Order: sequence, then structure tokens, then C-alpha cells
Amino acid sequence: SPFIPETDTASFTDLSSRHWASDYIEPLDQQGWLSGFRDGSFRPDSPMTRAQFAVLLVGAFNPPATRPPVSFRDVPDSFWGAEGIQQAYRAEFISGFPDLTFDPNFPLTKLQALLALVSGLNLQEVSSPKSSSLSVYSDGSSVPSYAKDAVAAATQLSLVFNHPILKELRPNRTATRAEVSAMVYQALVIAERMPAITSRYQISI
Repeated sequence: SPFIPETDTASFTDLSSRHWASDYIEPLDQQGWLSGFRDGSFRPDSPMTRAQFAVLLVGAFNPPATRPPVSFRDVPDSFWGAEGIQQAYRAEFISGFPDLTFDPNFPLTKLQALLALVSGLNLQEVSSPKSSSLSVYSDGSSVPSYAKDAVAAATQLSLVFNHPILKELRPNRTATRAEVSAMVYQALVIAERMPAITSRYQISI
């Protein structure tokens, strides 16, 4: 089924209340910030694409532009997420590639999602990140050097959700729609726009 923006806040047909991220997904859906598929599903354990992420960021944060627009060769004006992609780009949440493509349907990695939230919301400035925070992960050494401070900031702010194994960050793995929804929800908690929710899959130090 093609991915389309939802026009109502009906519950998703495949999202059980027993799913680990349902408490994060449902409030975002109720606000109209999350989208599902034509068949009524949400597919929480499927990858989140770059376009889906951009549209979620814009819905949740409505960020102001800090740089001029750019025309991506693979995002025509008719593309369902074109406006969201452009706003997320102009707000410096997410960027394209040197060849002026955006790869809107390409899956997002967990590291890319964390970097986007930390940089787009300037979270390093509020957390004074300590690289020692990465020792909480069994695979903390797999975080590339350029991203260590940002991931440390995300860790200290409880933005990181590791499912199914709490201590495994796996930064280069494709991020699921559930994981990214939980991260965005926690970013809204940091901004004091949502009440805190605890999860056994949330890193807290």
C-alpha cells in the first residue's frame, strides 16, 4: 500500500496496545503528526523513510527556516512529502546529498535520526555532552567520531530507545517507525510539550 498522510486520528489496525512504542505513537497520531498507510496500518516495525521522517519533524516542531531552499532532483513538487522535506531542510534538521538528491524513499538509520534531532533542536547546547556516556552501550565504539558528542547528548537526554536489547545502540541499523516515533516524542518531552513516559527500552543515565 502506498504511504499517505492520514486525514483522521483513527487507531491503526496493526498497532496493539502491547507494542512497546504504542504509548509514544498514539499521542503523535492524535496530534496529526504521524501518517499511516491506505490499508489503515502503521507498520511500527518497518523502516522509516527519509521523507516520512521529514514530515514528522515538521509536524511536531514546525521549525523556522535558517537557510535558503534547494531543489532536489528526486523530489518533484507533486511528491506527497515535498513541502515537509523542504521545510525540514531549510530548518537544518535534515540535508540532501552533494548531487542534489534527497532519496526520499530511502530508509533512515538510527544514527541519522538522532543526529537530526540533536542538531535541529540544538540539544548539545543544553546537555553538555560527555563522551563517557557512550560506555552505557555494548557497541558504543561503533559511533563514528564526528557523531560522538551528538549521541552523548542524545543519551544524556534519554532520546535513545534500544529495542529489543537495551544496551545495543546499533547506530547504523535502519531505524523503525516505532523507534523514530519514540525519539520524536521524547524530544517533545524535553521541550516540555508532552508528558514524560518511561519505557524499559529507553536509555536513562
